[in-house]
Amino acid sequence: AKNKQADARMMVINETLQGIRSVKLCGWEAPLEHRIAAVRREELRLLLRLHLLYALQQGLVAIIPVAVAVVTFVTHAAMGRSFDLQTVLMGLGCIEQLSNAFLIVPNAIMYSKMFSVSFTRFGR
Repeated sequence: AKNKQADARMMVINETLQGIRSVKLCGWEAPLEHRIAAVRREELRLLLRLHLLYALQQGLVAIIPVAVAVVTFVTHAAMGRSFDLQTVLMGLGCIEQLSNAFLIVPNAIMYSKMFSVSFTRFGR
């Protein structure tokens, strides 16, 4: 969606620049400026949404491992099992390994999508 909006904005700007003599001659600067501004506002709205979602994802990546550790140890205690150093360190080690997946998978999805869009543009 982000790239479609950028493409739409560039298309409007290119149309304006290609016909700049006609635009100046007929006095169409203001309507075309408003048209470009409208497309740009939509692009900025989508960019803001994208960055808010990315910030939410990064926040969740930081919170989820802590929440998993707390739930795991509370469940362990609720089952009446004992805590010793080996059990706690083993649990924290496993949770740390799982938290790496929370870092890698979302970024891998994002970068694969960016690669796909770039490759499609390259093929044009």
